[in-house]
This record gives sequence, structure tokens and C-alpha cells, in this order.
Amino acid sequence: MSLFNIPLRHVPLLFIGTAITVMSTPTYFNVPYGMRLYGLPDRIANSPTAHSSFVLYTSRIQAIGVMILAFYAKGNYEAVDTIVSIFGFFGLVDVYVCLKEGVRDKALFRGLSSGLVAAWGLAGMTAVSFEHLIRPVLALHFAKLT
Repeated sequence: MSLFNIPLRHVPLLFIGTAITVMSTPTYFNVPYGMRLYGLPDRIANSPTAHSSFVLYTSRIQAIGVMILAFYAKGNYEAVDTIVSIFGFFGLVDVYVCLKEGVRDKALFRGLSSGLVAAWGLAGMTAVSFEHLIRPVLALHFAKLT
């Protein structure tokens, strides 16, 4: 029996939607902290000129987290998969910016994690029903036994 009747394949996207929504919040109260949490170096995090742009970016990313959770709550799993498939583009941009700013460890993490999330969405893992995949395989297997 699963918690709240949530299939295990939905847990990663619920975690991602929640993490994006919650972890974006500190930026509104302490922009340099939010920028460091993202992985940007201190020279950028301490630049007041960059703060407004980062808050705007954060609000949009947080809205994406809320969309993931809202579409999940409505049962529109195809929309959830579509939203997270876009993370591949985010990952490419994140890698570019992190490498440009000299934070290679963050570039690797952001590239891999965004790529995995995008692959999950492109494969439709939230919306897919494994039952339609398993039944034909079982039918073939049992047909051979009889």
C-alpha cells in the first residue's frame, strides 16, 4: 500500500515540484543567499545590479513548480510530463552559465539533473500506465506455456 495512493513513478515529479516551489522562496527575502544556493559565485551574488533579474527569474521558476503541483492535483499527468520535459532546455542554459562563471561542479549537477528530469518527462513517465505494457507481455508469456 502506497502513501496516499500515489504511484511510485509520481514521487520524483512531486518532489521536484515541491522542491522548486519551496526552495525558491528564500530568494525573496535574501537575494544573495538565493543566488549562492543556485550556485552562482559571490561576485555575482553580492552584485545589487543582478538582484532584480534573479528575483524575476525566481518568480518564473517558482510558478513552474506551482504548475507541476497544480496539474498533478488535477490529474493532468500529460501536462506535468510536458512541463518537466522543458527542463532539458533549462539544463543547457544552466550548464552554459555555470561554466561561464567558473562553477564547474554546479554545471555538472545542473546538467545531469535537468537532463534526467527532461528525459522522465519526454518518456511520459508520469502519464504512462504500465498496465498496458505489462498485459501484452504476460499474455504472450502465458500463451507460450499453454
